[in-house]
Amino acid sequence: MIYALLKGGLGNQLFQFAAAKTQAKLHATNCQFVLNEQSISDINCLLKEPVKTTTLIKLNRPFIFRLLDQFRPLNQRFYLKENQQQKPIFIKFPLNCFLDGYWQDPVFFMHQIRMEDLIHWNFTPNPISDVAVHFRGGDYFSSNNKTILGNLPELYYQQAFEKIQSLVNNPVFYLFSDTPETFQFKFLKRYHCVWVNNNSPQKDLMAMSNFTHIIIANSSFSFWAAFLFHQDKNTVICPDKWFLSEKLKNVNPAKRLSNWIKIPSW
Repeated sequence: MIYALLKGGLGNQLFQFAAAKTQAKLHATNCQFVLNEQSISDINCLLKEPVKTTTLIKLNRPFIFRLLDQFRPLNQRFYLKENQQQKPIFIKFPLNCFLDGYWQDPVFFMHQIRMEDLIHWNFTPNPISDVAVHFRGGDYFSSNNKTILGNLPELYYQQAFEKIQSLVNNPVFYLFSDTPETFQFKFLKRYHCVWVNNNSPQKDLMAMSNFTHIIIANSSFSFWAAFLFHQDKNTVICPDKWFLSEKLKNVNPAKRLSNWIKIPSW
């Protein structure tokens, strides 16, 4: 059995779900999930089969047990905390393990499973001139996250709009955000823009995934809107850096997707 911790918002949970399903496929077994004070209603609204949860006793052992577990050989460990060095050995993780991390890299799943096979909607393309744009607000503006996650500046979006303008005839930009009042950039007045408001996160994700052109933010939610049905998309524009923090400079789930157009973040 593969166990995994579900934490964070909808985009983060999709990465954790994908990593666990990949491990389950590699070992021909099933997977169950442990909740970290988060609701699973959002992710279950997207999936064909709801995730199965557990309150496995082993996961509640004192910290010392988890610490000592890290000194055991990889194929004997139970607690597997994510780090960047694990990417090349992810396929060697043992059967009956617990995954604790964000796993924000397609390398952890894209050659083993198709997430499109696990969600309950199909690709329904919007008109070819329509463009989805995602602005990530919310907790990205908190004092703790500003210097770590980073808020993409107006210049990033301005360059992205100009790139789309050069590729698409008479584009119509559909703007999505959890805090639209924060992103009333002046340059938007030069384009045909439509704000999409009052949807749930899962409805926004489903809607954005059906656009063949999309401009995304440095957000796991954005990533999935672009990555789902990515083979059917004509244009994906994304930031070249995912995090502002130097410690996280090498973390970017989009860097392996060579056909995505990278624009300077900051």
